[in-house]
Amino acid sequence: MPVYARKKGRFRRASRLLLIFMAAAVAVRFAWVFITETDFFALKDGSVTITGNSMVSENDLRALLGINYGMNIFSYSLGEIAGRLEHLDRVKSVSVKRNFPDGIYIEIEEVNPVGYTFRGDVRCAVTECGEIFAGPEGPPVKFIIQEKEAIKKIAFFLERIRKKDAGFYNSIIAVDLNYRGDVILHTHTTRLIWPPLEDLAAADIKRNISIYSAFNAQQEKKAKSIDFRFITASQGVINGSIIAGN
Repeated sequence: MPVYARKKGRFRRASRLLLIFMAAAVAVRFAWVFITETDFFALKDGSVTITGNSMVSENDLRALLGINYGMNIFSYSLGEIAGRLEHLDRVKSVSVKRNFPDGIYIEIEEVNPVGYTFRGDVRCAVTECGEIFAGPEGPPVKFIIQEKEAIKKIAFFLERIRKKDAGFYNSIIAVDLNYRGDVILHTHTTRLIWPPLEDLAAADIKRNISIYSAFNAQQEKKAKSIDFRFITASQGVINGSIIAGN
């Protein structure tokens, strides 16, 4: 085949591919315009679903959505909606999805409260990060100590306890620090004195909870006070003693 004929054939194939590509691009463009302007995908009143929120009111969340009913659901940036909601202090993360054909689905993950404290007469929730929010939310663990940094340290400590033993965590009704920095946990029946937070490793927490449970199981009458400050452990061997009083 002559060189001219081969070049002409390649040019025709390239031209056809270009025409096909341009036609496909135009078709996609028209399809996108149709999808984003048709009333079929128009956001309907009551079709925005919000789940996962308990501390943050739905009214507060909806006030930040920036949504107008009747507009096409493709006209909204899901990332921008999530970003606005994540600016709320009590919101940890947000997932936003389109709920076809005419809705939006929003799932909220809130910052987990580990207890509460009082500021004046206002009951406030305390998170595992030591953040404090006005309101009645939060589990019934009262932070007797009021210093902000101490509350933050105790909040981390309580979250570690919750992860180690949820049952024991649920028995705690109040927590405090004494002047030496020792941690004092109050249950309905017993006051537990722990070493300062900086001296407590994860293994110490698990060990002390196990000792507390075993000790109470052996006693007909629960001790009113148990002191863990004089226990040491080395290579799995527990030394020292707990001091229990009635």
